[in-house]
Amino acid sequence: PHYVIYLITPAGAGPAEKKNGPPPATARIPLEHLSDDLEHAQGLMRVFRKEGTKLKQLMVLKHGTVMVVTAKPLLIQAHKRNELPSKADSITEGALIPGYVSAVKDFGVFVRFLGHLTALAPRNSLSNAFVSSPRRLFRWGQSVLCHVKAKSTQDDGGEGGTRVTV
Repeated sequence: PHYVIYLITPAGAGPAEKKNGPPPATARIPLEHLSDDLEHAQGLMRVFRKEGTKLKQLMVLKHGTVMVVTAKPLLIQAHKRNELPSKADSITEGALIPGYVSAVKDFGVFVRFLGHLTALAPRNSLSNAFVSSPRRLFRWGQSVLCHVKAKSTQDDGGEGGTRVTV
């Protein structure tokens, strides 16, 4: 099936709001999610910049009034093979899982999978060589392949849950 593009946004931009809200069954795709490669995505942005553009190969990342979708081949193929987790319970230590960078901090990189499932890749796990700043190697929206190093249950008096480290 084809999906209608409601809005393509650059990194960090919030969803645009129309006067009466978006029409039903619409989606938004961030620029970085047009491709696994950012330079290729920027080229595609020139082609797909109009609202109403139809694309074939998309996957829903987040459901809502306006869905967030991706065209990243790495994520779409993993999802077709049922290898893209949406819950921490479905992740096993030692697994190799594709995802995308959702935040880059001095202490590491947060990687998102489906929905709100996110894992931390600490700075010392990013490379075999010393990494002084993850910002020099990673950027928001970048496709990555993660090796799950640890999975632990967290009981901190807050929401708790399972912590995944890649």
